[in-house]
Amino acid sequence: YPYPEEAQDLKVRLRRESKALRLLAQVNPIFRFPKLIDDVEVGDSVVLYEKYVEGVPLDLRVGRCMVGHPWEVVGEIAARVHDLEAVAQNLDGFATRREHALHTIEVLRGTGESTFDRAYEWCQAHIPDEGLPTTLIHGDLSGQNILVHPEGLLAPAIIDWTFTLRGDPAHEMAIVTQGQRRPFEVDYGHERLLESYLDAGGIDIKLQEIFLYELCLFGRRYTDSKRNKLRRTEDPNEPLKLAYHLLHKLQKKRFD
Repeated sequence: YPYPEEAQDLKVRLRRESKALRLLAQVNPIFRFPKLIDDVEVGDSVVLYEKYVEGVPLDLRVGRCMVGHPWEVVGEIAARVHDLEAVAQNLDGFATRREHALHTIEVLRGTGESTFDRAYEWCQAHIPDEGLPTTLIHGDLSGQNILVHPEGLLAPAIIDWTFTLRGDPAHEMAIVTQGQRRPFEVDYGHERLLESYLDAGGIDIKLQEIFLYELCLFGRRYTDSKRNKLRRTEDPNEPLKLAYHLLHKLQKKRFD
């Protein structure tokens, strides 16, 4: 059960997850996903009953991934999720990628930290173009939510659709890379992921759009760590430091 201050927001997201699982069952995608049995309201919360999904979490570290290169696995899965337009049309979210980005970068404002002020300016200069449509996004394509069969006998499965919505596919990529200097513990991890995603038929995404959402992730972590003082799990200086180093790299980098 969620903390009381999070119950209402989580309830909305769980209702959206329930709807997404029902819609996925209608389109029958090539990846596996939890089959929804029922959803029940308990006080201020919603409890979802789902069928068990077989598999082990995908290790995103290149030396420990059991099913090939992790960026290729994630890139293929993300492309298949973003292709499900029929599901996206029936979920709430954002109409355009620009709208999603403009909403998300607001987390960088009002922190009182010059690093996030500069990050906000950088993001404003790299907002997606007007009119680009959004897609279905899972919202948390971390390794723990991608289940694979060790011997490759079953298609990969995607679980925990709590953060699903109609949104910017670049946000999905940033959730995978998490602002790490070397995603997947390889050089050019961002580029490898994006190349695999595009090769699998993914939406046209620019590298700078992924970095935009990574900066916002650090901003969110910083804000959450400052707000939740009683159960703080992270020193706010950690995401602040990470944002500073990423911004320093981006300000020296040229994008086509």
